[in-house]
Amino acid sequence: MEYTLTAQNYNPIMALAAETMISEADHILPFGMIPPDAVRSPGVLEDHLLERSN
Repeated sequence: MEYTLTAQNYNPIMALAAETMISEADHILPFGMIPPDAVRSPGVLEDHLLERSN
């Protein structure tokens, strides 16, 4: 997940401070397919998950 126009160290603060968090993914993968080091925002913070249409 990328955050548009924010520094990487600011991402968790933005997610925690937001009232609603919406994530838009290119692809939704099964649980366990993404390495833990690649996760920038835990799923527990997400309110809505959308898959980007091509």
